[in-house]
Amino acid sequence: MSDSLHMGEWLLDLQNPLLIYGILFALLLLGAVGFPMPEDLPLIFGGIISHRGNTNFLTTFAVCYTGVIAGDLVIFAIGRKLGPSLFEKEWFRKRMGTHRVKHLRLRLEKRSLWMIFIARHLFYLRTATFLVCGSVRMRWARFIVADCLAALMSVPLMMWLGYEFSEQYDSLVNLFDEAKLWSLLLAFPAAVIIYLIFFKRGRATQANIETKEK
Repeated sequence: MSDSLHMGEWLLDLQNPLLIYGILFALLLLGAVGFPMPEDLPLIFGGIISHRGNTNFLTTFAVCYTGVIAGDLVIFAIGRKLGPSLFEKEWFRKRMGTHRVKHLRLRLEKRSLWMIFIARHLFYLRTATFLVCGSVRMRWARFIVADCLAALMSVPLMMWLGYEFSEQYDSLVNLFDEAKLWSLLLAFPAAVIIYLIFFKRGRATQANIETKEK
């Protein structure tokens, strides 16, 4: 993460608000498609810059919030784009099966709010989860509402940390490192829970259907 910090620290020296807004938005959008900077860092930097008076806090929040949602929509759109072709792949049909895909889709429709909420706050699950949401053709409106609600927690929190701890930058970096460690530790049990809910039950449902067909 130190490389990401070095890439972002030069933002703190910028004075042009419009340039800062544009860079923050671009970093958040590019982060969704693989740019090597965690989403939280631009948000924290946005809070620090606002505290130092280089930008307006509410405007910075609006820009960052829009950038986060736009990045998530890019991931979701890629999933939707790949969805039909993914389901047609032979290796995919062998591993998932038609009935299991249908069951997964129903589960996502019923439990999308909490699933997206959890994934949005776990860096290691977010991209994969949002790709799946798109691949199974979750409704745009449902995904957007769930994602916007979830982002209303993470975006203000990260920006507030940057704003409040602007004068203790080194301590903030250490706090961020610890938060990422806990995020990684939480990602594994969360992944297990999602697997049990969406795949184990899907396998059982498929077995029941096959039994009835016989």
